[in-house]
Amino acid sequence: MVSGGNEELGWRAVLEPELERRIPFFAACLATGAIWGLWHLPLWITQGAGRETTPFLAFVALAVLLSFWLSALYRAGGCAFSCCLLHALANTLIGVLSLSSISLVIAALLALTGLSLAAFRRRLPIEEVCGGKPEWPAP
Repeated sequence: MVSGGNEELGWRAVLEPELERRIPFFAACLATGAIWGLWHLPLWITQGAGRETTPFLAFVALAVLLSFWLSALYRAGGCAFSCCLLHALANTLIGVLSLSSISLVIAALLALTGLSLAAFRRRLPIEEVCGGKPEWPAP
């Protein structure tokens, strides 16, 4: 929690619902993930911040993919705390894994996200998924 999971109060409980009031879920997740990734740029330009072994673009890709999972988790339960825990776990894994492992994690998350979106699309018409503006659960 101390290593960044508390950011989820801003990303999932504030930014994501506000974006979804204006744009579809898919676009809101992309935007939140990109903003989240760019938010961390100072870690790559500050000497000694500890991110020298992780390529910045790989980190942004991971942030965008995780944004879908974290947003779906928040939407399912309406609780930012569960998102904080998953975010903290992701931070821990990034700190432990090597560059080649991070690439595998990104590839696995990309495949899992694609499969999940495909399954979700089969279950609901795409207009409801990408075009609707469902209400977010109260936190």
